[in-house]
Amino acid sequence: MGVTSDPTGLPEQPVSVARFLQIFSAVMLPMFLAAADQTLLATATPSIAQDLGGLRDTTWISVGYLIAMTATVPLYGRLGDRYGRRDTLLAALGVFSLGSIACGLATSLGMLVAARVLQGLGGGGLMVMAQSLIGELVPPRERARFQAYFATNFTLANVGGPLIGGLVVHHASWRWLFLINLPLCAIAGWRLLRLFRSLLIAGAD
Repeated sequence: MGVTSDPTGLPEQPVSVARFLQIFSAVMLPMFLAAADQTLLATATPSIAQDLGGLRDTTWISVGYLIAMTATVPLYGRLGDRYGRRDTLLAALGVFSLGSIACGLATSLGMLVAARVLQGLGGGGLMVMAQSLIGELVPPRERARFQAYFATNFTLANVGGPLIGGLVVHHASWRWLFLINLPLCAIAGWRLLRLFRSLLIAGAD
């Protein structure tokens, strides 16, 4: 049996700003990671090509991630319905972390592209499951009030990705663009577990 993502019946209740921020803060980081990794390497590609060679084929570093991410969206939707959206999101964080490790340790362009595909398999789950959790925990009539939070998160990811990539490559190795995901994924998983414990306590009250 899967763990349900809505143990308290909260979607039937009005959501205060404080309650929404508690929920959003738990899913914001997974969404940011998935979105930022689409643009993160824009300024790091020359450095990667210099280290691994194959400048002509470096477009596959981004294309492989996007294809894998897009292809897994329907699958994650099905898995979330069957096993629970929280647990499916945690599994996606695990896959994304494994892909990030593989990317950071890649010794050839082919290995990096394959690792990016693995990372994209997790990234698709981060995006769709995070939004699905919001859909479960916030009733439809309440969601319009909070659209600015989503817009801000995606804007920061899209604008900040190339900027962060450029800064990291300038001051350190491009490999840190991937390895930094590991502590961030750990924080995201901790926040998800903590969120659902707090919802269970609220439901018991």
